[in-house]
Amino acid sequence: MSFFARTPKKVAEAGKDLRAARPLRRGRARAAQRLASAAPVARASPARAGALLTPRTAAWLGVAGVAGVAAYLAVRHVRSGQDGQTLPVVADVDLARFCGTWYEQARLPNRFQRYGDGQVSAHYSLRRDGAVQVLNRFVGQDGHVEAVQGVARRLAVPGVHRPGRLGVRFASAWLSWLPAVWHDHWVIQLDEDYQHVLIGSPDRRCLWVLSRRPRLQAAVVRDLLGYAGVLGFPVRRVIKTAV
Repeated sequence: MSFFARTPKKVAEAGKDLRAARPLRRGRARAAQRLASAAPVARASPARAGALLTPRTAAWLGVAGVAGVAAYLAVRHVRSGQDGQTLPVVADVDLARFCGTWYEQARLPNRFQRYGDGQVSAHYSLRRDGAVQVLNRFVGQDGHVEAVQGVARRLAVPGVHRPGRLGVRFASAWLSWLPAVWHDHWVIQLDEDYQHVLIGSPDRRCLWVLSRRPRLQAAVVRDLLGYAGVLGFPVRRVIKTAV
């Protein structure tokens, strides 16, 4: 018999097998449905998820987070100062004489001072613990006043006597243990009569010219900025702020 003659019979047999397999597949599908209804997938409710975060776990997560941020800021602070170890500072600073009011004459743009046109001043006063209370004020030409308080102290350098290295903190007192909240304010040049001063940071990103008077002679400002330029400060970016 030829192939074509046997084909109808084979087709009929295949049809029987297919019909016999359908009940089996339907039975498996029903069994799967019963299993799914009997053992639903466990889903954590919001209340259960919240219960997993116990107060003790939350406390440990908080400590770990603060420690991580502190480590990052400490490393960043150390790295920022590595480039400025050669920045010279004055041999001595009498904090009692340094206290009083200073008027800003010029500065490098920084992220802390985003004032418009007006007068910028800094008032320093000694505290009982030996640190210096700082009050920075900005008075705009329209009479608008902004003020921020901080604390200044000498930076302790093991084995090195550098009274001209000051650090200023404007962050909250409870953060004072973090090195990164203390911003470098190194006294680079100071008039012997404490009438004008040049202050900068060792990374050369911050620079200030301050005077006891609201306006310092232009020649003195020029000389101070010239010296800062020799030390590597980008004095071309300096803005004059005396009014």
